[in-house]
Amino acid sequence: MNNFPYDRRMNTIFRNQPSYTYFNKSCADPQDILFRSLNEIDEYYLQPEQLANQRAFEKFTVSDPRTKQTVNDIFFNHSGNITTKIFRSPKWSCLNISQHSVGVRIVKARQEEAELDESDFYIWHNMEKLRQKESQEFHKFVYEFSQANKEILYEPTKKLTDLYNLWYVQKTERLLQKYPDTCYNTHLGLPHLKMCKEALKDQWAEITKVECLNSASLESSSHKGLADSIKLDFKPLDRNIEKYFKDRLCTEKLKEELENKARQKFLHALEYCEANTQPYYMPLESLLFLLTAGDYVDIPLEMLIEIKETGTSQSGQKYIFMDSPLPPRQMGWHTYQQVVELAALGYMSSIQAYSQNEDMKEISACAKDPLHYKVQTIEEYMQSYKPDIDTNFSQTLFKWQLKARDKEPSKEIYTVFDSFPCSNGPLTFKLEHKPKFGCELMTKYELLRDWFNLKLRGKPKSNCYRLNTSNFQTMLKESQSLSKLELQLSTTYHIVMPHLLSNLYEFLNLLTSMPCGPYMLRYNPKFKDKMMLCKPSQEVTQNTVHLHELLKSQPSELLFMSQQSYLPIADNLCSLMHLEHQTLPCTFRPSRKFNLQQSTGKNLQKPYVPLNDKEWILEKCKKQQVLAANKNTPQYRAQKKKAQRARRAQARRIQQTSKETT
Repeated sequence: MNNFPYDRRMNTIFRNQPSYTYFNKSCADPQDILFRSLNEIDEYYLQPEQLANQRAFEKFTVSDPRTKQTVNDIFFNHSGNITTKIFRSPKWSCLNISQHSVGVRIVKARQEEAELDESDFYIWHNMEKLRQKESQEFHKFVYEFSQANKEILYEPTKKLTDLYNLWYVQKTERLLQKYPDTCYNTHLGLPHLKMCKEALKDQWAEITKVECLNSASLESSSHKGLADSIKLDFKPLDRNIEKYFKDRLCTEKLKEELENKARQKFLHALEYCEANTQPYYMPLESLLFLLTAGDYVDIPLEMLIEIKETGTSQSGQKYIFMDSPLPPRQMGWHTYQQVVELAALGYMSSIQAYSQNEDMKEISACAKDPLHYKVQTIEEYMQSYKPDIDTNFSQTLFKWQLKARDKEPSKEIYTVFDSFPCSNGPLTFKLEHKPKFGCELMTKYELLRDWFNLKLRGKPKSNCYRLNTSNFQTMLKESQSLSKLELQLSTTYHIVMPHLLSNLYEFLNLLTSMPCGPYMLRYNPKFKDKMMLCKPSQEVTQNTVHLHELLKSQPSELLFMSQQSYLPIADNLCSLMHLEHQTLPCTFRPSRKFNLQQSTGKNLQKPYVPLNDKEWILEKCKKQQVLAANKNTPQYRAQKKKAQRARRAQARRIQQTSKETT
């Protein structure tokens, strides 16, 4: 037992420490700074000396070293709504605020296919000329701004380049193991599909007999869609895009396994293929490669194909097997969009897996015992919480026929699609690099991709989420249909789908006439009107293409920044920025002090429209009565004499000119 008294033990423990009397001070003590700092005391109860000593605990401001300005808030709240910014231009709009609000309502109603307000439509119709004139000046301003500020516009995509490089490295490593190091030399130059436009202007083709061949062999597991109650919000991608992208990247190996199963299913279907059809295995990416090769710098340029003869046919019937195109080596609109699409699908899969997991937990807990509680370790809990991304990935194989007018045989094409974890149908994404100005037009590649998605899936509509590149905020959820897509292709790119399908039919005929063997179909920018058909060869020349050298090259964005084309702003899409600031698309900012009626002298109010014949007759009689009453006034007589003198003077001028000519 210890013989030391209690107070001596305490002194030993708290040696060189102040006494308790140091902390036991009253509020009135002017030296008690520590007490006031540890306790929130109103300044009303402090003495003047204590208020003077408060300076020792004043808050220090933080200044930004880049701008030398005071930072008021160093905490960032990601849970609230993110406001959209509007552009600043040296010119104001010629339309006032009320007219901009009317235009926003009209564009939004047409965008949602809703009923238009009659009074708004009259105002919209009267300011049509002003809108068209201002739209031309607006597009010129945005074009000059985008050309002078490329680095600022595409600075948010820097975080996407590293993710694309990660996907590119993993993709090329698997391709290097799959394909041998083969050299290819140009065998023949085939005409590009767009060159057949003049020759095949009067011909058309159509897609018929679409059949879904999906089975359990093409699915990783039971594939269920998202519940309709879950609202898709992609703002979490701004902080966790790398995580969701890597989650989706883990399914690339599973995707290749499902593609191999689809190829085996295609080879099995060749045994039952009819004699008057020509079969083709053509993934969606391969189909888009044939239709859009060379249109943009950031899409694939090479694709490996193989022409073979069916073993069961006695007439030498051929079939063509197309592999997915090689990954593009230039980064741009479509590669950035591919990265965000993979991350968004990973995010949706995690939501779906988590919601289904929670529903199953709740059902099982209620079935057993509502009050049952089970203690779990942290490893067990995290294992049950972790979503299984692989179970939310599957593919669908479609068989469809491409038939041209008065031509035989028809083309039997097998196309594989990735399935989406959404119950409302297919969805796509569109990155907005100029969200301060509005929504950009879709590229030809994007329109054709969405058109084939709807056409082959048999869906009436699809959803396109337009995301701000800076924060992945949803600027617009656009509903797409076949008619809208065909209208955009026709008005923007002058593409008529029956004619384009006819060109595809003729191009496939040229491929089928080639000798059997492996080939590389390549687009060379030096020959814009040709598609180079390359064949394996041991001879090495200056134009020889080495497959492994193509796969080992590193992707870059320099060519995209220097040779990119310009995407105009759409005038029929009302984004989040237009709704928040009440600004009409493709116009400048409205000025609150501007009055259109004073500058033009025109009244843009709703004109009077008679409801029936009775009102029209009464209105006409009223005008005649007013005219008859004004005939006796001196103002009317003076105006009539002035008009008569003007007519006589014009007659004299005409008579004088006729005499001079004779």
